[in-house]
Amino acid sequence: MQAKQVRLPFDTGRSRAGRPLEIIHSDVCGPTDPTSYDNKKYFLTCVDDYTHFCKIYVLENKSEVYTFLKECVNEAECHFNTRVRRIRWDSGGEYKNNALREWCKKKGIVMEFTTPYSPQLNGTAKRMNHTIVEKTGALIFDSGLSKRMWGEAVLTSAYLLNRSPTLTVNGTPAENLYGKRPDLAGLKIFGSEVYTKIL
Repeated sequence: MQAKQVRLPFDTGRSRAGRPLEIIHSDVCGPTDPTSYDNKKYFLTCVDDYTHFCKIYVLENKSEVYTFLKECVNEAECHFNTRVRRIRWDSGGEYKNNALREWCKKKGIVMEFTTPYSPQLNGTAKRMNHTIVEKTGALIFDSGLSKRMWGEAVLTSAYLLNRSPTLTVNGTPAENLYGKRPDLAGLKIFGSEVYTKIL
């Protein structure tokens, strides 16, 4: 007779951040096939727990995570004039490097690693990745563009999600970040034909 070990359910209740940048959730998605037209294979997701605003970076290699994570944190800290307190991510090798550890230690950022093989513990970032991948597929399909344009579609997906109502926060993530309703007057359909003027 064979037995099966069953995993206990995860606790769904968790404390939310009480201010912007108290908790940032991060995850890397990829590699994708095919690569984008500019040879990108991955994308890095950074989600602020308080505003639920999502910042996306399209990467060629996982080794670029450190560079773009620093850029994200520095930009956010300048915007809010406050410090990042904790960053939550999985136990992937791209997050477990000495340069990133030293940088976080120097800035006083607590690194929260989830338990290996437990993606549920990094649920915010994982769900955001899933939503972005689904929306990206829909944008590519609807536009009729090549799959190699997935990088642009990923950035567009994040832009649209940041300006769409969510049950997680009141209003939209962009409203919570910028303190005003976003202007959507210039929004165009993804894949629209455009013309450039050569000066």
